[in-house]
Amino acid sequence: MVQCSRVADNASPGLDQVPSHGEVQGKMKRFGPQVDAAAAPPRVHSVTKRRLLVSAQNENVSWIVIVVPYDHERINRNLALVSVAESETWKLEIVNTVTDNPLTVGTSLVSETVRGREDVSQCSPAKHVMFLKTHKCASSTVQNIILRYGYNNNLTFALPPRGHYLGHPQLFRARMLAGSLMPKSRKVDLFVLHSRLNPSQNSAILHNDTLWVTIVREPASLYESLFSYYGLDKTYGFNLSEFSHKPLKELLALGRHKKRHGRNQMLFDLGYPSSLSDEELRRAIEDLDRRFHLVMISERMDESLVLLCHLLCWTPRDVVGFTRNARRQDVKTEQDPQTLKTLRELNSADVALYNHFLRRHQGAVKKFGKQKMADEVTELQRLRGEYFKNCGIKEVSGKDESLKDKEFSDLVGTYLADKNSGIDCQMMSMPEPSLVKMVRRHQKVLLRVLE
Repeated sequence: MVQCSRVADNASPGLDQVPSHGEVQGKMKRFGPQVDAAAAPPRVHSVTKRRLLVSAQNENVSWIVIVVPYDHERINRNLALVSVAESETWKLEIVNTVTDNPLTVGTSLVSETVRGREDVSQCSPAKHVMFLKTHKCASSTVQNIILRYGYNNNLTFALPPRGHYLGHPQLFRARMLAGSLMPKSRKVDLFVLHSRLNPSQNSAILHNDTLWVTIVREPASLYESLFSYYGLDKTYGFNLSEFSHKPLKELLALGRHKKRHGRNQMLFDLGYPSSLSDEELRRAIEDLDRRFHLVMISERMDESLVLLCHLLCWTPRDVVGFTRNARRQDVKTEQDPQTLKTLRELNSADVALYNHFLRRHQGAVKKFGKQKMADEVTELQRLRGEYFKNCGIKEVSGKDESLKDKEFSDLVGTYLADKNSGIDCQMMSMPEPSLVKMVRRHQKVLLRVLE
């Protein structure tokens, strides 16, 4: 089994996990028919002097469970074994994070031992990640992975009061976050929504040890995808095949669709103006190189996911994901070489950005080891196939009638998980808006619980 950064594949980062379903069965009382300890292994998330925080999953519902010792009995957070004795001094509160309503309250817990995993890894799973989501760069695929990880590990996200954008076309400002969704520390664990980078403001709401990640794509293919996805032919009054017949000066004068989408899209998302002098562009790329710990490459997605797995010290299963928000092959049109050349000239600053980080990626793969990379990519693809099979995934159009949650555009393909599959399968196949709503509901409950 391939492992990332010496973290065992069966370990849950930052959690003390009950070993197996079989060992869990019968060891916890069932508080009503909704909560079944055998449905999924409960996880001990934190142990403090006053509180034990646990979560479990039952079918498509995630639970947060709090056990509070009123007798002030000291619990050592470093103990591998945590004994939970049956006593009226323990209170069990179960909250359904989907409906945001408490379900039941118990006064006792069966006397059993919850075993923590032995941490033999030489690195700690990252809990603080800043992912700058770039338009049409396969960023939705990476976003889905981080959203699921944060949800499953009870981490907090930078979230607006509604929707799934944080500013844009305005630069990000800390005040764009929903105050009711901010921890008391005013710092969040994860940043994953579309936003225009504003480093000082981003840093203001992030932890000092946050790892910065983004993703780039070959600029001609990015612009073609952007043009098709947002229907820019209607905005500009001509289609993409006419670009090579237009003077470059005319193309450079084209405005941004909704002030948001247009040329040099990656640099724009990264907080820079559409036009930069050669010296400004050089400094911008140098600044971004210093700031980001990893710049993923869309065309090398699986290699990038392996590098992400090792950077974050997550498990290979943590970085398994399905392609999200990508156009179906049957709606894509191949562009002639002259059109592609024109698009690269129009997006010349993005070309320089992309080429720089493509070289960085190639160097990282060489340092990692080409055969080792090939082995880990093969394992990642095997795991993806395993999820595809076990989740009962069907590929459908983004606006298919069978979908409860439809995609933004009917040009994209999406996935329909079997209705009896687990919550992770459902989340892997959810469109961004629906998944963000789910995360927002979860965070409301989580903050209330932790405070």
